[in-house]
Amino acid sequence: MRKLLFLFVSLLFIATSCVDKEKAYKEHFVEGLKMYSISNVDSAIYHFEKSLKYKPNSAESHYYIGVMLSNRNDHYQAIEYLTKAIEIKPDYADAYFSRAMIYNYLGNKTLMCKDLRAAQQYGKMHIEDKLKECMYY
Repeated sequence: MRKLLFLFVSLLFIATSCVDKEKAYKEHFVEGLKMYSISNVDSAIYHFEKSLKYKPNSAESHYYIGVMLSNRNDHYQAIEYLTKAIEIKPDYADAYFSRAMIYNYLGNKTLMCKDLRAAQQYGKMHIEDKLKECMYY
């Protein structure tokens, strides 16, 4: 009977811990989105990074950090975060598109075109004009 009670209490503790982590993740993620929407770059990055402490494999948090870093002109670190988002979620069209725009800014047309094609393949709409630049890449 004691073993059963111990098992029940342990499972309850684990379940509560998981719920708390998910709640903390969502709170920081939503706050990050709020800061993103008003272009408060440093606060947005802070909250998205905090959200990653509770859910390290959040493709969305990695994506938004990448976008915010790009807005801060930290393009190489932005590429790292966008790449991580794509590793976690290989069909993340917006991450491919954002990374393509950074490659374009950096003058790397080959990688820009590769990512634009992936973005289109995974459903990014209205990028035909950008893809015209890729005729020879």
